[in-house]
Amino acid sequence: MDFMHPGFLAGGLLAGLPVVLHLVMRQRPQKLELPTLRFIKARQATNRRTLKLRQLLLLLLRMVAIAALAFALARPSAKLFGFLGDREGPVTAVFVFDTSPRMAYVAEQKSRLAAAQAFALELLNHLPEKSEIGVIETAGGAPVYEADPTIARQRIENLKLGGRGMPLSAACEGAAQLLAEAKYPRRELYVFTDMSVGAWSGSRAGEWMRRAVDSGISRVQIIDVGAEKPENFALGNIALSDQTIIGKRPLAVSCGVTGVGTAAKRLIRLMVIDPQTQRLVERGRQEVDVPADGVGEATFSLGGLDLGVHQGEVRIDDADNLPDDNVRYFTVEVRPPEKLLVVAPNPPDRRAEYFVEAVAGRELRINGTAPYEVRTIGFDLLHREELDGFGAVVLLDPPPLADGVWQQLESYARGGGGVLLFLGPAASPQAFNSDLPQQLLPGKLGIQARYPRGDLCLAPDADQHPSLIDFRPVKNAVPWEDFPIYRYWRLEPAPETTLVVPLNNQEPAIIERSVGRGRALTMVTPVSESVDTPEADRWNLLPTGPRPWPFVVLMNGLTSYLVGRDEALNYLAQEAATVRLDPLKRFETYLVTRRGGDEAPMRLPADLKRNVLTVPITDRPGNYTAQAGGTDDGVSRGFSVNLPAESDALRRLGEDQQKLLFEAAPHDVVRRYDQLKREANPDRGGRELFPLLISLVAVVLGVEHVLANRFYRR
Repeated sequence: MDFMHPGFLAGGLLAGLPVVLHLVMRQRPQKLELPTLRFIKARQATNRRTLKLRQLLLLLLRMVAIAALAFALARPSAKLFGFLGDREGPVTAVFVFDTSPRMAYVAEQKSRLAAAQAFALELLNHLPEKSEIGVIETAGGAPVYEADPTIARQRIENLKLGGRGMPLSAACEGAAQLLAEAKYPRRELYVFTDMSVGAWSGSRAGEWMRRAVDSGISRVQIIDVGAEKPENFALGNIALSDQTIIGKRPLAVSCGVTGVGTAAKRLIRLMVIDPQTQRLVERGRQEVDVPADGVGEATFSLGGLDLGVHQGEVRIDDADNLPDDNVRYFTVEVRPPEKLLVVAPNPPDRRAEYFVEAVAGRELRINGTAPYEVRTIGFDLLHREELDGFGAVVLLDPPPLADGVWQQLESYARGGGGVLLFLGPAASPQAFNSDLPQQLLPGKLGIQARYPRGDLCLAPDADQHPSLIDFRPVKNAVPWEDFPIYRYWRLEPAPETTLVVPLNNQEPAIIERSVGRGRALTMVTPVSESVDTPEADRWNLLPTGPRPWPFVVLMNGLTSYLVGRDEALNYLAQEAATVRLDPLKRFETYLVTRRGGDEAPMRLPADLKRNVLTVPITDRPGNYTAQAGGTDDGVSRGFSVNLPAESDALRRLGEDQQKLLFEAAPHDVVRRYDQLKREANPDRGGRELFPLLISLVAVVLGVEHVLANRFYRR
């Protein structure tokens, strides 16, 4: 026999209390002088025997009541047989829920998450008392056991769809780890999934199932709540020609349209928010033929946007069972052409020709769509220029400069400007390693290194720095070896600098240094050699190699990064958004709101040292605005958040795929509760006796009360 509260057994000692009270309060006989003493004595003997029996009976009832009450409060349970029977012993059970946006798919008038919740609540009702329950969801949160089944029930009822979250396999691994610390030997794992490709794509199911077996689970229960034949149309990730549009350039917007399970024509609309009325205005429509289990594409050209931030959306006009993937949001900014100052050796126009053509080609200048207004001067005129009006200053092969010029450049960068330096034959270690140049340069210059065989080239990692973002689509297909570097300046980077691009010998090629609110980029080989430079005197073939498109992309990336056109305006769910602020309008806090959202706005502090506003992880897709200072003289910035596109996420796993994923451990896949086969817990618990004992106490007290009134009534 087991006791939940054995300390209450000490209360059984109070069973002696009625005996003490009986001895203290018993009636003593009174001595009476009566003439008929003989009759009284006979009556007295009879009454004494009767009274003693009544007192003993009441005393016994009171002792039984107190002892039974103490015994009941100790909460005993015993393994009994017969009509009382035994109950199943407690177990440790962990429920894992896929709460990704895909689970919003509606079938049989309920979402897949709602179907999983209903199944789990029914299962929870049938688990043994005192079981410990764990609830884990892919949206995140620490895996812990709930002390009370009511709390576990509330957690299941309050599950919400999240953003990207963790993979379902990672949540299952957390469940296996949690079960390894279980209180009870009987351990059960239930995984609620729609059995789709999106749920298990790239997952390590075999790994977590092996861990589950190691944790003591005899059989994994996989609850399939997915639609048997899903049908859906979804928009893919939106593609923009550029997030920052210069002047009159049109914006190209394209988006794939995926069909799962059926083919149909779908009307796709392009909507843009009117800056005046804040209403969505249709700016384009296109009917797309979407094949079954295939992809169509919608492409729009959007022109006539005024200067400023613009937000919009691409939407499938027809509703279906998964509305969340029928809309994609976007944000772009239209700016005037940035002014760019290019300083080059004489003759400056000729020596700067390669760079200028790369960032603002002749045709673009003629058409008025060039992203930069370029002014080219020689180094002898640099000290006369007012630098604050330029988005960036580019120094092509700078010679030793006067102290005042270095101070001028450092002050410009410290105020938020960008400086791009290309070191070439005119550089001097003795002059450039002094204090003033070192405020801009990223380290001490060494010797000129030579690689005359042409086996040295740039080796950038497209994911390493924001200035290389345009290389990401082709990062493994750039023929850098076709553009060899023959000579460069060896440079020892200072600790506070950032490597942007290395050479293939692991030495730095392009390095960044932060200067106040601005930044300076230094490249250790020049791009200012003229067309007639002899082959033996060339430092590199970056601008003159065969089809030098990598040079054009690299120069535009570096320049855009310095002038601030690298700012990301479109994010995926659960990414932190970084909003660049106007350095001339400094507000300490900003109010961030989601268009059409029902959640409270976020009030966030700005980082005035870096001139940015960081918005923490955002789960909900939509168009966001960050505002401060009111409508008249305030600041309004914007960005967009989208869920990651999963083109075939709803397609169900085939039997072969399921076997491959789940063969690492014994498992069952069930769709209804009546198909679930829970094995009885071999460690069965006895029946708790508290209800019986407390009922016995009530009966004994009732009998004692009735007898006491009957025995002592007058």
